[in-house]
Amino acid sequence: MHSLNTSIDEFKTNKEVKMEIQSMGAIRECMSDMGINTNDAPTIELEAKITNLKNNLSGLISITFNCNWHSGDGPYIETDESIKSYGIQYTCFKPKWQQFKYNVKSKELYVSGDGYKFVLIFT
Repeated sequence: MHSLNTSIDEFKTNKEVKMEIQSMGAIRECMSDMGINTNDAPTIELEAKITNLKNNLSGLISITFNCNWHSGDGPYIETDESIKSYGIQYTCFKPKWQQFKYNVKSKELYVSGDGYKFVLIFT
């Protein structure tokens, strides 16, 4: 029997935990590929091309990589409010809540969540 103080994280399935670990790895791989050293700075800002894969809106956007090395949650990304002009309602994306995949050859970071999917292309 679970107490009322049980964390929601305790109810995660093995599949969800595996996807979260894979997503953290994808962000780290992208950061490494971009030459971001997580020991140098807690946040790094880069520009990327964004394409919303649901409506095909695209353009340039500023992405902040948060190294988050003090936490066990792993790295995550943030954007400014301009992402909403591409039809994406959120500005913060974490492996705990979204799925990430990185394609090294094309330098594309795919992000998907509940009702949205987009790709960030770095040059």
